[in-house]
Amino acid sequence: MNNLNDRFLTFLDDEKHVPDRRPVWGMLAIVGGLLTLLLGVATALLWRRLFAAPLFPLGIWLGCWGCWQLLTRQRDRWLARRVREIAETGQRVNGYLVRASDSLYRPGSQAQPCQVLISFQNEVASDAEYMQYLAQRWAEKTPSRERRRRYRRVKLPHSLTDGSTVYCCDLFVHPGLLASGYLTSSVLPCLAEPGDQGGLELVPYWLLFPYVEVPQGQRQRL
Repeated sequence: MNNLNDRFLTFLDDEKHVPDRRPVWGMLAIVGGLLTLLLGVATALLWRRLFAAPLFPLGIWLGCWGCWQLLTRQRDRWLARRVREIAETGQRVNGYLVRASDSLYRPGSQAQPCQVLISFQNEVASDAEYMQYLAQRWAEKTPSRERRRRYRRVKLPHSLTDGSTVYCCDLFVHPGLLASGYLTSSVLPCLAEPGDQGGLELVPYWLLFPYVEVPQGQRQRL
């Protein structure tokens, strides 16, 4: 582990954790949905179906909303755990931009996907001109509207890389982690888990310089 990994972990530890009420609201919504459905059944049996009709869609909606709250919480907990694992074991690499969402070229508030090339071979990764050439070639050979998936990593064919090991990775970028608030460079500093498969995370720009303080409002950008 190096100083960048240490600073990344310190940043994660210093994040302000807001109490997560989604499990409570989710369970209340599910229980409320079940009770509403039972009330609808009772109303239909004891009184008139006309009065019960609005209760069924309401109960279903409450149940679905509650399940969604629980599922999104599980997803966010998994993502937070993966980010920490990458911060602990990831290697510093440069991601050479293949393509990016149009939204990343203007200020925004939501993470958006892009594709980058990385390599763990120092002699290849340090050749920016060659990596940018490969990024352009790969962009020409692959569909631009393919759905992005977090932490997907694909090895480029050796026929394209002259035998070097280069990967194309899906990377989700929050504009708040970029110095300008939007993309201005085709090279992105990242931490990557080594190997044919593994996670990749953008390094917040202020972590690259040990004496730069965390900008206000950036604590919960990851």
